[in-house]
Amino acid sequence: MLKLSKNVIFIFSLLFANSTFAINRLIIKFKPNPIQLELLLNGKINNQIINKQLMLPLNKTQLNSISTSINMNISDIGAIATGAHILRLPYHVNRKELEQLINIMQKDPNIAYIEEDIILKPLAPALNPVQWDMQLDFKNSDYPSWTGDNFIGAWSLVSSPGNSIIAAVVDTGYTPHTNIISNLQQSSNSTKTYGYSFISDCRTAGTCPASTPEDDAIIDPLPDALDLGDSLTQEEIDASNGFFAYCDEDPISSWHGTHVTGTIVAQGYNEHNKTGILGGAYYANVVPVRVLGKCGGRSSDVINGMLWAANLHPSIKNNNPASIINLSLGANANCSKSMQDAINQISNSSLIVVAAGNSSTNIANAFPANCKNVVAVAAKGPINLASGGDMLFNNSLGGILYTIWPSTKLQNTSNSDFTYYQGTSMAAPHVVAAIADILSYLKSNNLLWNNTRIIQILQNSSIYDYNNCNSEGCAASGALNVEKALNYVINNYNQILEPNNNTIAFLSHTPQNQTIKFTNNNNSPISISEAKITENSDIFIKKDECSNQTLLTNDSCQITLSISSNTNTKPSFLRLLNTSGIIISTINIDKSLVNEPPTPPQNNKNGGGGCAINQNGSDLSLLLMLIVVCFYFFYKNIKQNHFKKE
Repeated sequence: MLKLSKNVIFIFSLLFANSTFAINRLIIKFKPNPIQLELLLNGKINNQIINKQLMLPLNKTQLNSISTSINMNISDIGAIATGAHILRLPYHVNRKELEQLINIMQKDPNIAYIEEDIILKPLAPALNPVQWDMQLDFKNSDYPSWTGDNFIGAWSLVSSPGNSIIAAVVDTGYTPHTNIISNLQQSSNSTKTYGYSFISDCRTAGTCPASTPEDDAIIDPLPDALDLGDSLTQEEIDASNGFFAYCDEDPISSWHGTHVTGTIVAQGYNEHNKTGILGGAYYANVVPVRVLGKCGGRSSDVINGMLWAANLHPSIKNNNPASIINLSLGANANCSKSMQDAINQISNSSLIVVAAGNSSTNIANAFPANCKNVVAVAAKGPINLASGGDMLFNNSLGGILYTIWPSTKLQNTSNSDFTYYQGTSMAAPHVVAAIADILSYLKSNNLLWNNTRIIQILQNSSIYDYNNCNSEGCAASGALNVEKALNYVINNYNQILEPNNNTIAFLSHTPQNQTIKFTNNNNSPISISEAKITENSDIFIKKDECSNQTLLTNDSCQITLSISSNTNTKPSFLRLLNTSGIIISTINIDKSLVNEPPTPPQNNKNGGGGCAINQNGSDLSLLLMLIVVCFYFFYKNIKQNHFKKE
């Protein structure tokens, strides 16, 4: 867990290990040729067509050029949906050797990017009882202020929560759990299959012996995302010829994807047998995507699964594209170019929700939560964040109760079960469920939306608390209250001012003035009363063109902020209010790295140690859904890590 204070936890669906791993797989993408670029610019072809062409096997000239440059025979073992290829080195190299090889290869002007194929893992969970997370108030003698996300209040405002909305859970896959199976989106009417599996190694997938030679272990994507388990015995590790050498023994499968899925769409409590739970959007559907297996999964597999979930895979069609994609997985690494490439292609059509990380890890190093254009989510126990649980305060109460499979292997039993997990893995699907409920309301009322508007709904309807600071850091948290968010939509949807950036960052190596443009994309005028900054005396409004103004449809105004000193790194928000005192736009302000020296370009840093709602533009901060968590730790050496379960 990422611990901000005694009672504050970052819940990331993945646990970050601190081991250094040997590497023999790279991701490389060649630039489109001049003819392809010209056709793209003229609108005669789209990115998917170019990606499909780039996915063709690399020719001998390309392979020989790369092999000659590094004096090493490399092989092309497959392509991913962005048009990039997976290269395998003839032997494993260490981190320093990898950097040297990449520095040589990327000198080729025809290469768009080349990088490591990072291993990702689900996050490790823990136990506890009572479905407090769906409620508003939870009274406890130790923590009387502990609150849930108030889905119960929201359900009174919508007849069918999440109806007609599809979410994708990119994780370990699904099990035929009776509490979720009817809300899984069936792949076709003729077969009882759900989703797709993109694990590219049969040893990771658990469909071949651990001793299978590497050349024989490569497998193609397969219809159906059935979770075969991710348990890993010491015998398998010993027999794997080094493939699992850097993995931890884990004799019990996590069934992580099943737990995450239940948080979103589980169908409810059964009064007769006293079992079952209710998901936050229990009329929505989930498309399961299996990308994690034994010891986690490759980032190339995750990328393929994400693009397929959004129906952007060039060669594998998804008849049920997802409006929201849940990633409760991660690793301790910078955002990779291949992952950012995929996210950029997806973000116009689907919201990507990512768990923000645990284990006292700086969110700047939490991959892929540190990528741009994603919604990064932290978690709460007894504090106002998205519900993810806190096992610290009470061993018998504090986790998130949801669906699980009761045995080590799927085929051992046909029974369903429930257990308590904690972590950002559990927080992220709460946000996905909240978004599904909001989208369902908008869709049923024929209201148009975009990703920026959805983020603003959550920010503008949140309650912020600035008192959660200690020697380890601060948490400026926005309480996820789904009833309040839906009421905001019902009463104030036509008052939202959309900013050109949901967050700004004041860093020592960036200009000390920051300007945000707000646009009225509604069909009615908006009268702005005031702009104000909350909880930070070091930041002030230098120029205000918005207050006391009325913006007609498509009109814009700008506000410029400046910094008076570099002493206070406490987070804050810029808020615009209308003449009724309603918040109509919220901007996260990140000062957490105001004294941090500039990062060399080759390090590919995408985060500044802050947290934020949405990554986009040139902003270096990380955006947390409903919260901005300022939690900064310096890491002198960034090591490759696996994504792990919370």
